[in-house]
This record gives sequence, C-alpha cells and structure tokens, in this order.
Amino acid sequence: MLSRIDKPEIMLLEEVAAWLRCSTITVYRMAQLGQIPCRRVGRLYRFRSDELNRWQVIRDAQSNAAVTSRRALARSAAVKGGQPAAKS
Repeated sequence: MLSRIDKPEIMLLEEVAAWLRCSTITVYRMAQLGQIPCRRVGRLYRFRSDELNRWQVIRDAQSNAAVTSRRALARSAAVKGGQPAAKS
C-alpha cells in the first residue's frame, strides 16, 4: 500500500485503487461519475496526489459528521422512548 509519503505526484488508476484498498473498477466508476478528483488524458484517468489528499480529508470529515448526526438521532430517540406517558 502507498502511504501519503510514498505517493507520486501523479497517480494511475491502479495506484489509487491500491491506496484506497478497493477495486480498479470502483475507482473507474467514481472517476466517471465525478466522485473523485481526476483528469482525463486521452482515454485514461490520472489523479493528483495533493487533490486526493484534500478529497480524503473532506470525505472523512463528512463521514464523521454523518456518524455524529446518526448517534445524536439515536440518543434523541432513546430519550423520547424512555419517558413515561403523561397521565390525564
């Protein structure tokens, strides 16, 4: 696996897949859909390591925010569900 230090400035699709620990098909689809920063060189995709680093930081932050939000919703539901019903 390529660490942040070992990554070349311009990466091939196969290198990005190894770095993300996913298949080349997954990276190819993400590139086609614009879900990962890349450039087309003819029919090939090329990836800049600095853009991938920024993308990963943003993606991690979004993922952490989503997890925090789900936990807050679960706590809120647990509190509401744990309260006794009001008597009339």
